Amino acid sequence: MRQFGVQVLDIIAPPDKRDASVATQLTYLRALRQRAARLFSEGQPALSACKWRRLLWLLQDLPVASTFNPDAPAEELLPSTLVFSHALRGGGRGGRGRRGDGGEGGVGEGVGEGCKGGGEAKGGKSSAEGLNELWRAGALGVAACALRQQQYALAQAACRCVVKQYPACADAHVRLAHALYAERHLDGAVESLCTAVRLRPSHKEARELHAHIVRLRSQLRSREASRSREAFKKMMG
Repeated sequence: MRQFGVQVLDIIAPPDKRDASVATQLTYLRALRQRAARLFSEGQPALSACKWRRLLWLLQDLPVASTFNPDAPAEELLPSTLVFSHALRGGGRGGRGRRGDGGEGGVGEGVGEGCKGGGEAKGGKSSAEGLNELWRAGALGVAACALRQQQYALAQAACRCVVKQYPACADAHVRLAHALYAERHLDGAVESLCTAVRLRPSHKEARELHAHIVRLRSQLRSREASRSREAFKKMMG
């Protein structure tokens, strides 16, 4: 610090938007999603993952004293699927009220697009699907960042959470296939890719990875057959 003449006066934590109005919270959540996607596209998966985890944390119905820990494992946030704060439901903390607002976009090829859904109801009030879409974006964003950082167990956990809640989300199946393929679970990867193609026949990423795995399995079978023939010849003298 002295070398560069920089003086740190205070460290300011990100604002806890759960105390704000529904509209303010949703504006912040959407901006947070955009920042996370931008950081990912700029090649900063660690920072992007932190933003996605914060988005998931803000969606949860947490005690007043809870504060966001950027170093907390994402696995602690993922299981609380579709459980949104009272404030986001429109009734303030501890209250009951309207459902939340709409959202858009998930994580498809990279981060930022994917399982479509959400939308806003009349008068700017949104549907529950909007909040669900924000959660989906967060979970799939965590998965994409985990894949980039070679954290395949986390990527699988995030994708399985999405698949459990949204079996028709093709991008979740594709991300799961990537994580399984990275650990050479080829049968599971092919199964996930077949599901993705069935859900979205035009999914280019799913078709390309499926074709690659099919070629790889064919090569592996050929090598195994060749080794078996060589072993048989040696045994027969």
